Amino acid sequence: MLRMKRILILGISGAGKSTLAQLLGTKLKLPIYFLDKLFWKPGWQMPGADEWESQLKSLAKLDAWIIDGNYISSYSTLMPRAELIVILDIPRHLAIYRVIKRSLLNRFGLVSANSSPLGCTEKIGIEFLKYIWNFPRDRRPAIDESIQQFSNLKYIRIIKNQKELRQLINEF
Repeated sequence: MLRMKRILILGISGAGKSTLAQLLGTKLKLPIYFLDKLFWKPGWQMPGADEWESQLKSLAKLDAWIIDGNYISSYSTLMPRAELIVILDIPRHLAIYRVIKRSLLNRFGLVSANSSPLGCTEKIGIEFLKYIWNFPRDRRPAIDESIQQFSNLKYIRIIKNQKELRQLINEF
């Protein structure tokens, strides 16, 4: 049985990071932090580099957390403190489907995402869809490199499907 209290969840947009974070947070009674909520200010305004780094350092120092987010700028601060790094490595076509579905459900008020930044309306445009589609080529190598550089042989799980996800959840 896994008994970790600092869990970092990474992966493509639409992979299910927030859902997993909420599920594990409830199950393990750990606080959840969504990097999107911490990073973005109303109207999709970015924080200054110093402000962002200060937030990350404060967060990393905490004794217990589940962090959902995929900001390359956070890896060097969060990965060394994480006891478990979970990478949700789902197919990109599924991620795009989930993002579009989430956006439609949000738009019609059928669901609201706890991980969404305050004052920021999710917009699904061609650039965002290209970001998701190109994630395996453009962003995934940075995750792998950072894990080798910063994780110090932490417990790392790469989840590729629902069966592996259920197995991970049942380990807690």
